[in-house]
Amino acid sequence: MKYIKSILSLFLTAFLLASCTKEDDKSDFTNGLTFGLSINYSDFTLTGEGSSFDKGNVAFRLESEEDFNGNAVKFVIKKDGAAYSTEIFSSNPTPAGHIFMTSLNYNLSGTYSVTAYIVKASGDKTVASGSFQIY
Repeated sequence: MKYIKSILSLFLTAFLLASCTKEDDKSDFTNGLTFGLSINYSDFTLTGEGSSFDKGNVAFRLESEEDFNGNAVKFVIKKDGAAYSTEIFSSNPTPAGHIFMTSLNYNLSGTYSVTAYIVKASGDKTVASGSFQIY
């Protein structure tokens, strides 16, 4: 009987460990970069989401699986394959969070590719990339 209790206890412990998962460790957020016409800050969405825009403002929505933790956000932008600009937002309006939104002005026609990073002391971490066209 002593062995049966030990085996049963061992089996129960193994079962409980195998069935427990850390759901809290999983982020509800994914890495992604989308573009639109304007920003709706009340629900962190873009209006007019797409990849082709007329000259003017283009809204950016960066979602990171990892919390920004107060780190700056950096966009490295190329136009038609050539370096165009680097935009660094060191005063992230949501210092603890997973979504960063901003709007930038584009007055030159072309194809723009954007790579988004979280700026860290240990080195920039790539979050997402995307592209859009200006007509």
